[in-house]
Amino acid sequence: MDVTATGQSNRLLSLQFTQTSNALVDVGGQNGRTGAFSVSLPANTTSTTFYVRRAAAGPTTAMLSVVDLCGSWQTFVGGGTGGGVSVSAGPAGGIKVDAGGVVDLLEMPDDPLSLLYAAAWLLQVPLAEKQPLLEAQTSAHLLHQLRRLYRRELAVTEHLREISAESANMSAWLN
Repeated sequence: MDVTATGQSNRLLSLQFTQTSNALVDVGGQNGRTGAFSVSLPANTTSTTFYVRRAAAGPTTAMLSVVDLCGSWQTFVGGGTGGGVSVSAGPAGGIKVDAGGVVDLLEMPDDPLSLLYAAAWLLQVPLAEKQPLLEAQTSAHLLHQLRRLYRRELAVTEHLREISAESANMSAWLN
């Protein structure tokens, strides 16, 4: 998979790979990198390309943060067992996220497939739970997987609404 990271009217500073699963990353003259590593980019870089390839048969994923002058955004690239390639939607893909991690709902993509990838990107779940999203053979299957994961998130949110600040203070001490 050829992947290009672009700073929209901005300079890129680095690529910070946080985790790879069955993936070999070729970037910045380094080939076959795995695990967690960072690549500093030359001054005035506005676009860079790297290549992710499978280490062995099966699904592959690389989790990374792209760092520019405005900060960093997390994303992932990968492919399922069928050879399909997916790139998640991050802030550069049209979703605005403020410094506190709050999503601007007015900036959600209109295109259904882009919205599905945006929903996948926003999920904060372990890689093992994100991998099936990459392996989805159809957008309908991806939608089904996302709905399942978001139903779980909504169930937790409903329980959190039932806790008052007073009862939280009485039952737990943080620090």
